[in-house]
Amino acid sequence: MDYFTDIGVANVDSDAGKTIKINDLQDIVMDDNIMMMSMSHKIIYNGTITNISGKYFTADFIIFVEGKNPTTATANGIITEGSKIEGRLTGSGVGNGTFSLFSMPNEEVNISNTINELQEILDGDQN
Repeated sequence: MDYFTDIGVANVDSDAGKTIKINDLQDIVMDDNIMMMSMSHKIIYNGTITNISGKYFTADFIIFVEGKNPTTATANGIITEGSKIEGRLTGSGVGNGTFSLFSMPNEEVNISNTINELQEILDGDQN
């Protein structure tokens, strides 16, 4: 399992035609599963890596905003082993844009905190 810390960034489209700038994107990659999330924007990108060729990859995502309204997107990008993943999402709304994720190889991951954050997003805004 590889963890990409919550300093990742993304610029994706909103449904209102504006750009959402995400500055807390984090990611977990395990085998062919890839999951990106932003706590501040309550967005989860749940994906499957469909192809890796050298440093290039493609993936399919199902995207949830506040645990609702799933949409889909594909991604194409580059993996720089041990340091970052960069890609372009092709879809609509938050499924359209670019992202960059950064690895912290020596950082210990508290997986229970990450799971709790995922559950908060999937449960939607409780306020």
